[in-house]
Amino acid sequence: MSVEELQNLRDNIKGLISVHSFLSCSKNRNTALIYSLNRSGRPSAEPVLFEIDIDTSIDTKLYADIGQYSSYQTENEILFTVGTIFEIIEVKRQMDVGFWIIKLLLSKQIDEDMKELTAYFENEIGKNPTLLTLAEYLTRMGDYDTARGYYMILLDKVKLLGNKSDIAKLYNQVGQLYYLTGDYKRALKYYEKAINISTIDYRNLGVTHDNIGMVNGAMGKYEEALNHYVKSLDIWKKILPPNHPQIGNQYNRIGQTHNQRGDYDIALENYKNALEIQMVALPPNHPNLAESFINIDLVYFGKKEYISALSYHEKALAIQSKSLPSDHPDIGSNYNNIGRDHYCLGNFTKATHYYGKALNVFLKALPPFHPSIALIYQNIGKLYYKTKDYKQSLENYKKAMRIQETTLPAQHPDTNRTHKYLKELSRLVKDSTSSQDDEELNNISNDIKMVNINEHQNTLEMQYQQTITHGTKLLDADRDNQLLLNVCKSNIDDLNNTRSKRIKHRFFSSKSKKK
Repeated sequence: MSVEELQNLRDNIKGLISVHSFLSCSKNRNTALIYSLNRSGRPSAEPVLFEIDIDTSIDTKLYADIGQYSSYQTENEILFTVGTIFEIIEVKRQMDVGFWIIKLLLSKQIDEDMKELTAYFENEIGKNPTLLTLAEYLTRMGDYDTARGYYMILLDKVKLLGNKSDIAKLYNQVGQLYYLTGDYKRALKYYEKAINISTIDYRNLGVTHDNIGMVNGAMGKYEEALNHYVKSLDIWKKILPPNHPQIGNQYNRIGQTHNQRGDYDIALENYKNALEIQMVALPPNHPNLAESFINIDLVYFGKKEYISALSYHEKALAIQSKSLPSDHPDIGSNYNNIGRDHYCLGNFTKATHYYGKALNVFLKALPPFHPSIALIYQNIGKLYYKTKDYKQSLENYKKAMRIQETTLPAQHPDTNRTHKYLKELSRLVKDSTSSQDDEELNNISNDIKMVNINEHQNTLEMQYQQTITHGTKLLDADRDNQLLLNVCKSNIDDLNNTRSKRIKHRFFSSKSKKK
């Protein structure tokens, strides 16, 4: 948890907080501690442990014991629903092992802003939710790691699902998970599996064409994307009522592709069709409404009407702030869009602020080589370029290129744009520095793929040492739990071995370079 979030809780003892996503907890304290002390990728965050008191005599549907469905059944997992409210009882620091304990009491209330949205989701899921629907909604709320665990259970038992329709749905959802985490090749692999067994199941066929369209769009293949979106829309119109939300979603997808191609009027027509359906079919705080506002904003942005664009983005953020967790990738994307609006309006200080907020969300919520992170680095680099801070601009474009070369096709528009800026920035930085720096700058220009390995290793070594230190404290605190003791000891040994190998690699690499 960030220092600011922790301080907000400390300042609001006896106050109420609500969760805007599913909240996964464990009845096993030692299991929770392992997750609490793992600060991978967030070295400045404060480790916290939530202790939640529940009055089991109260009849409530705010939580469920899902331990029997978990991929790690020893975790004794409890899942709290969207909109659950807790009273803050106490926040104190556990000095001996270096983490904070936050004591909460489950409230019988539910967030009024979330009640209608929760009812909508309950109706959509049905009275008898399955592991498949649970994983799907965890994915929607951005809890990708938990969702992946449930999908892996289902993939191991795919033959037990019973019919081809359920299998196709599973393949589609696993593909969607990979798409959202930036692994487009694996996403297409599962979508192709789904389409091969969905020839007579029109609903799954419509979903699969839509999903394949999204991957192609992300890879810059706009014609292929549009082809699949139109196929999907034709299917939905045949099997669904005219005001069904899925038809609205499809108009949005088609609009997005036309917008990417610069066909703004056609894009806006499709977006308005989508919004007209969604205003009737969805509750006012539904995330898809926010998506439609964002899409309309992007048209105005493309037409250089930046004040109108900013207005729609702010409407979208107001909905997202009520319906999504604060670190959801969609909120990060919207921060990026708002930053870009301010950049185009010349409000560089505000642009920097929103780009920073977007980057913080993405680094927390997404894998380290996700294309969305590269996009933020591009935008920050462009901002520094505009303000003539060419060294900072160059550093951010280098970070973007490292990611893009890993995840995007060679001819993707974003990759080409980054190459262009790197070439120009290398020249500008070289011209503005002394001859002493010429050799280093020539290396940047000649090999823009170069990664700063030593910096990366230093970061990893720091993270390994933090993990070893926390793990050792945990072992000392609980010598009676032999299973946990063995697992932690094994993990610490592995981390030490890995750290040693990295130090050796760094030493020999340095010697080789000096020769």
